[in-house]
Amino acid sequence: MIGGGTYSYPKSFLKDFSTATMDVVEIDPGLTALAKQHFALEENPRMQIYHEDGRTFLNTTKNKYDVIFGDAFRSFYSIPQQLTTIESVKKMHEMNFFISGKVLLAAAVLLRIKSNKLIDEDIANFNDMLYPPNVEDIDLTEPEWHRQNPDIPDLAIKTPQPRKRKVVLADLLHALQKALEVNHRKVMRRLNSLNFRPPEIPQKKVDISALIKDVYNKVLAFFKKQDSLTFTQLVNNSSSKEDKILAFIPLLHLDTMEKIDLRQKEHFGEIEIHPK
Repeated sequence: MIGGGTYSYPKSFLKDFSTATMDVVEIDPGLTALAKQHFALEENPRMQIYHEDGRTFLNTTKNKYDVIFGDAFRSFYSIPQQLTTIESVKKMHEMNFFISGKVLLAAAVLLRIKSNKLIDEDIANFNDMLYPPNVEDIDLTEPEWHRQNPDIPDLAIKTPQPRKRKVVLADLLHALQKALEVNHRKVMRRLNSLNFRPPEIPQKKVDISALIKDVYNKVLAFFKKQDSLTFTQLVNNSSSKEDKILAFIPLLHLDTMEKIDLRQKEHFGEIEIHPK
C-alpha cells in the first residue's frame, strides 16, 4: 500500500483477512509515530512498513504483489505527480498486480467528490471565502451630526478608505485587464517615441561572374612573374574590408573550380595562392 497516513485501512484490512500480509510505504516517519501514539497502531508481523517515497520504492523493490492500493495524496485535491506518470504505472505493471474493480470505482468516486468540492463549493464560494458573511459591512454613510451642521468642513482621510461594497472576483479580473491595457499603451508610446527606422541596405550590385574572371586574370598575371602569391599581395596591401571581400569570395569559387589552390598554415594566418 502506497501511503500509510494513520494506518486505518491497513489495520482494517489485516483484521478482515487473517492470512493476508501487507507492505505499507509511508514517506513521513512522523506520521507513523503519530499513528502509534494516537491511533492504536501496533507492531504486526504481517505488516512491513517502509519509510520512503512511493515512487522510489516502486523503482527499487524486487517484491511482487497481488494488489497495490494507492492512498498517497499531495493535497485534498491531488496525488503526488511522481505517482501519476506512465513510468510509475509501468513499474506497477511489472509487479504482476491485479486491480480490483471496486478499487477503481472507489478511486473514481473519490476523485469525483474532490473535483465537485473544488468546482461547486470552493470556486462558487470564493467571494464568501474572501469576505465571510458574518462580518458586517462598514457603514460609510454621512453621520447625523454632519447633516445637522453642514458648515463644518469634512476631515480629509489620508489613509485609503475602506470600500462599502465588497470586491468580488469579477472586479479583480476587470482590474487586471485594465492594468494590462494601460501597460500595453505605455509600451506602444515608448516605441513610437523612439522613431525607430530600419537600416537601409546598400543597393550596390556586383556581377560575381565578371568579378571571378577579373580576379582570375590578376592571379594569372602574378603567376607569369612568380611561382606563388599571397592574399595580401593580391589586394595590394589594402586595408579596405570591401576590397578584401571582393577578392576573397572569387578566390573561394576559383578554389572550388580547381583553378587555383588555397593554403593557410595557421588560423588567421596569411593565405597562399598556388597555381594548379
